[in-house]
Amino acid sequence: MGITTAYVKDMFESAIISRTIIPDDLEDIWLKRAVARYAFEIYPITYDESEGTITVPTFDALTDDDVKNTLYEITADTLALYMQLFWKERDKARINNRSQIVTKDLSLNGGGAIYSAVKSDYEQIQADIADHIQKLKTPAYSSTEEED
Repeated sequence: MGITTAYVKDMFESAIISRTIIPDDLEDIWLKRAVARYAFEIYPITYDESEGTITVPTFDALTDDDVKNTLYEITADTLALYMQLFWKERDKARINNRSQIVTKDLSLNGGGAIYSAVKSDYEQIQADIADHIQKLKTPAYSSTEEED
């Protein structure tokens, strides 16, 4: 059981609007970063690059398949959100570099509205990720093991 990397990438690509084609190598880097962030902030996660699968050992121990499938869907969505965050970071830097032209006699700082919109999107993605993390974490007062 688990999710495929292709599924996570499809979720990422369906959520963004880009005028340029994003290279697969760049998506792979963003996916690796997303897996690392997920493993650091939420649960240990296994990423098998050769098989193209992602598994969460904590979820595989569950007996209810419906719950397991739901958790994997949320995991895929969270990984795609992390990828969106990395894409938006790159977009924000690109817009910032393009919009600030400074020479000896002239200084142009255009694109303020565009940068503000990108920054707003970036902050919204961060809030969505924080919401996902909060929902996926096990509360301190709950028990993950059955009591005898």
